[in-house]
Amino acid sequence: MARISCKPDPEASVENERDDLYEVDDAVCEIGQYDIKLNADFIITSMTLD
Repeated sequence: MARISCKPDPEASVENERDDLYEVDDAVCEIGQYDIKLNADFIITSMTLD
């Protein structure tokens, strides 16, 4: 996430949706606030404008 200038909201949590899927709610990026989903290797699979 740092490569795309995003940081997790310190008050939000990283949710483990499945064994192979994580969600970062309300990540703060230079281009706005996003919900970001990552696979088990922590590669971004989805970014949704929040």
